[in-house]
Amino acid sequence: SFVKSYRSVYDSVEKKFSNFSTYEKEIKLALQYVKYYFPTYNTPNKIITYIGPADGYGDILSAEGFLIGLHHHLGKDYPLYKTAMVQQFYPEYISRRFEPGYITINCIKNIVNDLYPEKNDDKSLINQMIEKGKRLYLLQKLLPAVDENMLIGYTNEQFKDCNKHEASIWDLFVKNNLLQTTDKSIIKNYVEEGPKTQELGDNAPGNIGSYTGWQIVKKYQQKNNNLTPLQLMATDAETIFQEAKYKP
Repeated sequence: SFVKSYRSVYDSVEKKFSNFSTYEKEIKLALQYVKYYFPTYNTPNKIITYIGPADGYGDILSAEGFLIGLHHHLGKDYPLYKTAMVQQFYPEYISRRFEPGYITINCIKNIVNDLYPEKNDDKSLINQMIEKGKRLYLLQKLLPAVDENMLIGYTNEQFKDCNKHEASIWDLFVKNNLLQTTDKSIIKNYVEEGPKTQELGDNAPGNIGSYTGWQIVKKYQQKNNNLTPLQLMATDAETIFQEAKYKP
């Protein structure tokens, strides 16, 4: 049955991606932005598509170039994604991004992580929120035509809700004195992928701290609009927080 499921994935991929040139164009365009902002960065010059187990790896940046796991882009309703085996590794809030539209986003996200590897384990929550926000800000610079909700992996609905309730999201952090906490088990509730944000109700997406961090970074950028992305990324989180004076 393993071979059979592989066969059907292979057939589905062949059908869905019989013409990959659209994605190649998207990726090439995004790489032009990367080159523009980071002229010395060595951009990948190869795209390699592959099919692997649905509960395994997806899109990877390697020395060879972009490795794109097409088995993770067959559309969120693809039956294999609903199986217990896959859900264990990629629950619904992740697998609903297994769409073709995420190919280029994932490629460029991997470049952002390569340019700016994350290393803020011991930092306060607000610090980590802003670090995530900086990366989302950069991702948006490199993919200006992509819908914002997709950059953070929210549905359109979730993103609209967040924008509508921006003030109450901020309240959650302020009123509960969460901003300066360094407790890892608390922090991960807000700056990592998750099905929802408990305190804000069942419809509130996870990773809400990254959303807020992104808004703070935007606010800072508006006040310092001559900063290049390179300079913004080099600005430390504390400075961004103090100077943004974010009050939604």
